[in-house]
Amino acid sequence: MTSKAYSTPPPELSVSRKVKHERSNSKAVFSGQALEIVERKAGGSPENVVTFRVIESWKRVRTKTVKIVTPRPKPANCGYDFRVGESYLVYVQIVGDGELWTGICSRTMELAKAAEDLQVLGRVVLQQSH
Repeated sequence: MTSKAYSTPPPELSVSRKVKHERSNSKAVFSGQALEIVERKAGGSPENVVTFRVIESWKRVRTKTVKIVTPRPKPANCGYDFRVGESYLVYVQIVGDGELWTGICSRTMELAKAAEDLQVLGRVVLQQSH
């Protein structure tokens, strides 16, 4: 799997401009609850495939569940340490083989810590009923 280089905005930008930059440069943006994490090896690199139940979507995700790939988190690795049962705001890239991918260099974060991002993201394009 080829990792995706993120276009990180300059640190002096406001949170609002950072969120807008990240949304613009992401292929998809959604909030979701991690349902399952499956470990796999792809090209020698350990990865986690995380299945999410989609809560809301701001860009491109229009399904009830979605699978995201992230490198297995460990020191000096860019994988996001998702936990089953927890909810997240996820900014997604697409890797060369078409898989959805995220890592710690994106603004992906626990949903409970995403108030500023949610305010800037504004209106959702999809909200799942539960």
